[in-house]
Amino acid sequence: MTVATRLLYVCNQGANRSREAADQVARVGATRGWAIETRTAGIYSEETPLTPGLMAWGDIVFLFQEDHLALLQERYPRDMFRMRCVLIPIPDVYDYGSDILKDLLEKALKKDWLDFLDDVVAS
Repeated sequence: MTVATRLLYVCNQGANRSREAADQVARVGATRGWAIETRTAGIYSEETPLTPGLMAWGDIVFLFQEDHLALLQERYPRDMFRMRCVLIPIPDVYDYGSDILKDLLEKALKKDWLDFLDDVVAS
């Protein structure tokens, strides 16, 4: 039985960047046969808050702002020590479904993390 790699996407509200990235990676992963699960959370969200349970759940956390990295290291030091962390520097100015956001994420996926995910998910 294959164990899925758990990918956690975290942005301010868990609604735009993280959701779009999780959707995009899920689509790509389906075409590549990746065994992955994705979840999203927002550091400042009441609807999809980042919780200790989500941090414990994830294998890899994707962040969109450097200050979020420092915040997570402060709040969840054990989880951040255990997890792999990927920073995708995209500002919080795009809505979910925005063509510009989709394009930025697609370019980042192809340039920076497609090979990484191929290696991690395959191992």
